Amino acid sequence: MKKKKLFSIIIVTALSLALIVPAASAGSRHRRHRDMLRGAAIGIGAFMIGSAIHNRIHRRAAAHLPYYRYEPPPPRQCGHWETRRVWVPPTYRRVWNPGHYDHRNCWIPGSYIDIVDRDGYWDEQQTWKASR
Repeated sequence: MKKKKLFSIIIVTALSLALIVPAASAGSRHRRHRDMLRGAAIGIGAFMIGSAIHNRIHRRAAAHLPYYRYEPPPPRQCGHWETRRVWVPPTYRRVWNPGHYDHRNCWIPGSYIDIVDRDGYWDEQQTWKASR
């Protein structure tokens, strides 16, 4: 901020000195006003270009930060987990049993029979029990 203030004071001082000090002219009296207008135009143009450069250098980049909104936690549910044992029944597969003689020498015709593919077992399941 101090540099900007110092820069402004120097510019104002230079412009005021340029306007207060009379212009020296080596030419005729009639051309004096034309040269003064040219100098003023050059000074104004230089001031505009200088201020444009100065503002471009010191312009702050606008960083758009995302807006985060606080999400409240979900409401707590009253209850508890309950573990219980569940019997899972065995699975069977059907297999063709061809005809054959048994141990008494009797003929038994072929048929489909069920063979245990997977034995039954106990499993533990957890279920949520609400207390409301």
